[in-house]
Amino acid sequence: MQNSAVWAMNQGNENDCGKLLFKIVNNWSDFVPSLVLYSNYAYTSNLKRTEDYETKMLRQAGISSLEMIEYDNRFVIPLSDAFERINNALITNKNPYLYICKLDLKYKMNEKLSVKDKTADLWNLLENNNENNEYKSVLVQYAVNFLLKTNQNDDAWSVFYKYVTSFYNFNSEEDFWIQFEKNLSSIDYNIVELASYFAAEQKLRDEMFRISEYCVYESSGILKENEISSKVSSSVCMNLSDAYFSTGKVAKSLDLYGRTAGKEANSKVRSEIYYRIGEIYLSLGESADALRALDYSYSINKDNVKAQFLRDKISSDRK
Repeated sequence: MQNSAVWAMNQGNENDCGKLLFKIVNNWSDFVPSLVLYSNYAYTSNLKRTEDYETKMLRQAGISSLEMIEYDNRFVIPLSDAFERINNALITNKNPYLYICKLDLKYKMNEKLSVKDKTADLWNLLENNNENNEYKSVLVQYAVNFLLKTNQNDDAWSVFYKYVTSFYNFNSEEDFWIQFEKNLSSIDYNIVELASYFAAEQKLRDEMFRISEYCVYESSGILKENEISSKVSSSVCMNLSDAYFSTGKVAKSLDLYGRTAGKEANSKVRSEIYYRIGEIYLSLGESADALRALDYSYSINKDNVKAQFLRDKISSDRK
């Protein structure tokens, strides 16, 4: 039934999706995947769309088109209902995804909460889910990503370091990074991706290359030359591409950027990739190739003003 709900959402049948999710959570009140989808649906169903001038004029005249009637009668789930269901599920199901979902919904319900408030929630979450002096990997990932996004990098590294050394039984007498590289294949992959970021932040070039190349080329277990792992995120690929370029490996940088763009579905991320490709071509003096990359970058994301600006500048300079 959940697959049917997801399919309905992907087909744009939001009402059918919402009704199916409502049925699922009523019958299986602590089924985590459906509760997460249910909370996401509750949020999106409560968002008010921006209406065009004609629609506003019709509303003022007390007239509704069929499309307006359909929108006004869409299946809406109160945020409070989703929040209560998650709280109830947590009584018997301590799944970490539910805790994260609860916080996410809390912040969507109250956008005025400060970073300080959210950080306090984070420390409470970790403290209350510390089993045998160990945190669950997914909570560590959530915590580290939040701390990095809010520029609390020292705290992010501290949480990451303590988790890795404790959970994977690292020897305190040995170098952290040497042990990490030795155990790459046995460490949770998402933790490995975080390690690639920290290695780069700490300017550990060799460690960053080794860990990033493991993520990009080796983590799926299919070792083909230049074959990108199905696991790897585009951000790791892009960071490695940047590192290749900064160390003079231009061909490898362009190749990896191109392969990353080919696997990325998000148009904004793809646009950023092609923008960076354009910058590389421009640095090589290949303005025609740069122009093509930048033109495509802007065509798939009209909000990418830096791609538009650089494209227009190159076009102007070539005249």
